Amino acid sequence: MTLIRIVEQHNDIVAKLNIRKMKVMIIDRANDHSVSDMLCDFEKVDHFICLGSTVDKNGSSSAEIRRRIILAKEALMKLTAVWDGREITRNTKQRLLGTSVSVLVMYGVEIWTIKEKQEED
Repeated sequence: MTLIRIVEQHNDIVAKLNIRKMKVMIIDRANDHSVSDMLCDFEKVDHFICLGSTVDKNGSSSAEIRRRIILAKEALMKLTAVWDGREITRNTKQRLLGTSVSVLVMYGVEIWTIKEKQEED
C-alpha cells in the first residue's frame, strides 16, 4: 500500500501525526520522479536506519554491509587487550569472537540484496 493511499484512507489518523518529525523515503526503481503534492509536507531522505539496518532509496545493501564491517572492526579493536592477553585460552577467544564480533557483521544478512558484482568482490 502506498503512502498516498494510506493518507487518503486514514486521514483521521494522519491528522494526529507530527508532520515535522515524519520523514519519507521514495524508492523509485523505475526512475519516475513524480512526487505527489501530498508528500510535499514531509522531509524526504535518501537513507535511514530502521531496526538497526540501513535502508537506502535504491534498494542496495552495500551501505549496510560497509556499516556492519566497520561496526565489527570497532568491536574487534576494543577487545585488543583480550586478544593479546595470555590468561585467556584460544578456545575462549574464539568463542568471544563468534559471540560478540561475528554477530555484528551478520545481523540482518538474510534481507541484504547482493548484486552479481558484489558477489565477485
